[in-house]
Amino acid sequence: MFNLIRKDMLVVRFYYLFIVLYAVFFGFVMNNEASTVLVGALSAIMLVMFSVNLETKSKSVLFIGSLPVRRKQIVQAKYAVVIVFLIIGLFMSLLVHLVSLYALNNPVEWTWMQASLTTGIVLLFSSLFFPVYYWLGDRAAQVISFLAIFLAVSVVVGMSGVINKITLQLPFDISSPAAVLSVIVGGALLLFLASYWLSLSIFRKKDMAG
Repeated sequence: MFNLIRKDMLVVRFYYLFIVLYAVFFGFVMNNEASTVLVGALSAIMLVMFSVNLETKSKSVLFIGSLPVRRKQIVQAKYAVVIVFLIIGLFMSLLVHLVSLYALNNPVEWTWMQASLTTGIVLLFSSLFFPVYYWLGDRAAQVISFLAIFLAVSVVVGMSGVINKITLQLPFDISSPAAVLSVIVGGALLLFLASYWLSLSIFRKKDMAG
């Protein structure tokens, strides 16, 4: 399964520069309350979309299916690489914060709440995307990609003016990472795991050549 994860990471190697430019634009040019969420969540989401779209275009799944690799491993690798891309997104958002804090006079805020929101958004997006992707197949992958990105952007941008209000109204100490993660990430993680089993069930019944 490690090689499958490595394949998904390498296939988007030319898009990492795009993610850096994207982080510069939304992190420094369009600086607002949701900058780190925009940078972290959408960077991870776009990497997921790029990897799936490139696999669709190259039909590499047909080659993988001819190898002694179980379908369970293929689906596991797709969900595991989401976590890898999420870590990259969180790192990019933290990097934007550190650069703006120590090198610029216009610091971009980074809090545990924003990191948790980023994690929740990416997990939620992946939980909805992959079952639909496996269900509709390769021919609908492009349409799903555009719709998924549009919805993700709309949700994140819509949060721009309310992130601080959410933070202030929470009934627990926002400085506690455990409290934030348990509330926001916990539900998204459960949905992510349920999504994996649903995707696996769908993919096991599909004809890879169809």
